[in-house]
Parts: sequence; structure tokens; C-alpha cells
Amino acid sequence: MPSLEIFHSIPEILSYFFPGFVSISIFLFLSSNELEYSHINVYSICISYAIKVLIDSILYKFNLIYTTGLIYVIYLCFGVVSGYIVYCIYRNPKIKKALSKFANKSQNNNIWNDIIDHKFGTSLILYPSFNNDSYIVGTLVEYEENGTESWFALQDYYVYENGNKRASSDDYSYPAIIAVQLSHIDHVEILYPSENSEVVMTYNLQTSSKAAE
Repeated sequence: MPSLEIFHSIPEILSYFFPGFVSISIFLFLSSNELEYSHINVYSICISYAIKVLIDSILYKFNLIYTTGLIYVIYLCFGVVSGYIVYCIYRNPKIKKALSKFANKSQNNNIWNDIIDHKFGTSLILYPSFNNDSYIVGTLVEYEENGTESWFALQDYYVYENGNKRASSDDYSYPAIIAVQLSHIDHVEILYPSENSEVVMTYNLQTSSKAAE
């Protein structure tokens, strides 16, 4: 029956989309990047086709026997692995530095992913837009990516107003974090305490001569 044939062909049809979709989804999740849905659909089909051709060629070359259900599992597993491998290559500091140096391009569509060092730590000085005489100093713990509605969470923080300390995490006998919304901030100074910071090495940042003195 035609309807039964269509039913049995569903896994084969889906194999031209889902392996690539899984691969892209893992890459986008790990890299915190975004793609338009229309682009995701096109890339998913292209990547799925490439995965099918590669896997089928390998199985044919080595004359490996497999069941119909198993081959679909292999496609999906390869999609997972390929997404992670591409992410590891994409995040390689040498790749990032080469793009910045020779193409003046960034791998990310969010500036915070370029200038925040998640590995060695990043300190921030936040200057509120509603008070020019106050600022907040702290070590970045986490941040939310949502444009001007983003939030920063700082630990080991100090809040200064008119040159005097108004509050700090030391005021409590237990760990404390302060959360600040980016829409309330006029500008941000970003500090990299570690000399091994990937951001410092990528952009060849130098300590100012005045600060060194």
C-alpha cells in the first residue's frame, strides 16, 4: 500500500535533515551563537547529506554489514560528534587570533564572548548611567546575553559612591553576588588579572606604561 510505503520511508526522509540539525544545534549551543531558522534548515540538509555520503562510503569500502535501524543511529551519533569537533576547532585560540589579525573578524555575534575570559577570569568596573559619582567593582561570575537587557553577576564586589565604599561582599558572613542590569550602565571597564588571559594574547593587549610605573 502506498501509505505503508510512505510510513516506512519516514526514517530515510528524516535522515536527510536530523543528523545535520543535531550537529548544528550542538555547535550553536556550545558556542552561544545564533542562526536564522531558514539558514538552519538549509545547513541541516546539506550537512546531513554530507554525513550520509561519508558514512555510506566508509561502510561500503570496508564491506560492513548493518541493519536499517542501526545506520540511522550511526548518522545521528556522527552528527553529535561532528558538532562537538567543529566547536573545538572553532574555539581554538590560534583560529581566533588568526581571524582577528588577518581578517579583523570575530567568531562571535556577541561582543561579550570576545572580550570576556571565562577560563582565567575577568574583572569589571561598572559605571551607572544615573550616578556619575558611583561605580561597582567585582569579578564576573556570569552574564545573560540579551542586548541592553543583559545582566552581569559579580562576586568579590565593592560598591563606591562619592569615593566612599557603600557596600561590598565582605559585609556578609556568607558568599554574596551582586546582579546589575546593563541598561543601567553607562560604560564598562574590563580588566584581565591573569597574564595568561586568552583575550590579552588574542588581541596583543599591553599594560599601559603609566600603570606599570
